[in-house]
Amino acid sequence: MRLCRITFAIVLIGSVCSHAANPRQVELMLDKGVEYLYSRQKEDNWEQSAFRQQSGDPSVTTQWGGLTSLAVYALLSAGQSPQNPRLAPSIAFLKQARIEGIYALGLRAQVWNLLPPNPDIRQAAFGDGRLIFASTKKKDGSRGFYDYLPNPGSRYDHSASQYGVLGMWAAAQAGYEVPLEYWRTVDAGWKADQHESGGWAYAAGPPFSADSCTQTMTAAGVATLFVTQDYLSAARGAQCQGNVSNDAIDRGLAWMVDHFKLPDDDPSGIPWPYLLYGVERIGAASGYKYFGDLDWFKIGSDYLLERQRADGSWINQFDPLVETSFCILFLSRGRAPVAINKLIYQLSDEGHPREAHWNQRPRDVANLTRWIGRQIERPLNWQIVNLNVSPQDLHDAPILYLSGNQKLDFSPDDLRTLKTYLQTGGLILANADCGDARFADSFRRLGQTLFPGYEFRELPPDHPIYRAQFHRDRWKNKPSVLALSDGKRELMILIPAADPARYWQTQSVGGHEELWQLMANVYLYSVHHRIPSSKG
Repeated sequence: MRLCRITFAIVLIGSVCSHAANPRQVELMLDKGVEYLYSRQKEDNWEQSAFRQQSGDPSVTTQWGGLTSLAVYALLSAGQSPQNPRLAPSIAFLKQARIEGIYALGLRAQVWNLLPPNPDIRQAAFGDGRLIFASTKKKDGSRGFYDYLPNPGSRYDHSASQYGVLGMWAAAQAGYEVPLEYWRTVDAGWKADQHESGGWAYAAGPPFSADSCTQTMTAAGVATLFVTQDYLSAARGAQCQGNVSNDAIDRGLAWMVDHFKLPDDDPSGIPWPYLLYGVERIGAASGYKYFGDLDWFKIGSDYLLERQRADGSWINQFDPLVETSFCILFLSRGRAPVAINKLIYQLSDEGHPREAHWNQRPRDVANLTRWIGRQIERPLNWQIVNLNVSPQDLHDAPILYLSGNQKLDFSPDDLRTLKTYLQTGGLILANADCGDARFADSFRRLGQTLFPGYEFRELPPDHPIYRAQFHRDRWKNKPSVLALSDGKRELMILIPAADPARYWQTQSVGGHEELWQLMANVYLYSVHHRIPSSKG
């Protein structure tokens, strides 16, 4: 992805927030929103909502089970315990509910990944995966898409189709084996339906006018292609052939650059709760914290801070039960701690910056972070960052991850940012993709440039990193790990030859457990030795 050439300009129509939503304010918004959702609960579900009964919109009335799925999904994402006596009956309701609508199925599929894994949950996730897979359109012209309900016809739209794909993605993450041909078909269908301007419309694809493209559907298209790219490019990540590029995603993001707007409270305008959830899905699928230099989560949370009602709800065009759930899902993105920041960086080509091979394995950190979270039984996030921000902005995570197979060449400004980040408590972890000696040697020189008095050395077998949770003496293979320390803690860590990112990308755990366990140890070490941040 060539995001370095995209300047993401977000236009806020109307008043601009006078202050940012800090972490405490985000927590308060979530707490109030959670209580509002519970206030709308009737017995063990939300299906008795007046919204469903009064609306004549078939996308709503055919989606029985969707309101409860959406509410439970939002509550679990906000940190509510599955054992909460107010929530547990609704989870039991979903386990037994016969759901057929694609929106509803796609949302319920998200729930299973937020529950402690057991055979019943696995069976539920696989069941939804089979239902969604069987509902995929198979006729030419609509292949790979979805309608509101399973049917043999050719009618589809991109909104329902987004939720079909999100449901399949959730089922795949739960272990359901999705045929690779499914992702190829979905990828080809969405690319064929993309307008030449880069956007997507609600209805079927070209020919249609550029004016038919919408923010919500373009966000859906970009998020969908990030998902399909992950599966279609996984094997390529085993080789070091440069960054995975995708022209359709580039054009979709460029369209968002030119058209993204968060409006005033006009009920007839943009459905901004739905839009914010779509933007969050881009973030979840891609890992990008910034679009250009702008923090999309900060912008969205500021926006929501001004618009939450006294009862904890948000309202725009639909029932506030739906709108509030989408807003909670957006805000919950900021609740799970960020374990690892993956760095976009550039090289100098005769004085001109060019994109480095920072993203040859697009899902390495995503897969690793999910695995670590399961081991420590705590949800974790990851994100992609750049060096066009302040060092303090890099401290969302205790680890800054740097990978590649080229000689590093940072600008003086980048060097200052990296040094300040390290001096204020950060840790840089580097992986030499394919064991590339140029990258490894230049990373060691980077350490000497930043800290002339310090030297890299092999971590001793009794180092705390080798005992944080998984013990090195139990590893069949013991990878070389070099580190630079200031005498108090490790500042920079290099894996020069083992290339664990190859196995993270392809999710190859069996036979390579030590390459995953090592990183869990590094994360736990980094948290334990982290200097408290003054941010927020």
